Amino acid sequence: MEYSITEVTSAEDITKLLITLNKEKESLEYRLTGLNRSHNLMGSASSSLANDIQSVTSQMANYDTQIPNMLEGKLKDKAILERKKLDVKLEMLEQKFDNYDSIAKIQKEEDVNTVQSELTIKTTLIAALETRRTELSTSS
Repeated sequence: MEYSITEVTSAEDITKLLITLNKEKESLEYRLTGLNRSHNLMGSASSSLANDIQSVTSQMANYDTQIPNMLEGKLKDKAILERKKLDVKLEMLEQKFDNYDSIAKIQKEEDVNTVQSELTIKTTLIAALETRRTELSTSS
């Protein structure tokens, strides 16, 4: 999209506009940094969660084989309680893992691309305004 930059006739007005645009640009750059970090961490977090899920599942299988062979009493009750805690832990890990799946990664990539596009537009506009400000300053 073309901007009506030539219609601005005051270098002071351009300076005011540039101040605002540069603040917006800084904000977009900060947001992009955060999105990129988040995107980069998704892969390591996902594999770590998968390992945790596998570990908990293994522990649950251990309890499932041991509990039926245990004598009634405090030790068996404690093992049953630990097994129930593992159920809850597994459910929480699976919910967390769902947030790091491929769909979430695609959504994060879309966010990164959107911010990058906005940043490119702001940078182009800022450059055009700075050129116009220079033109107005030299013609005065």
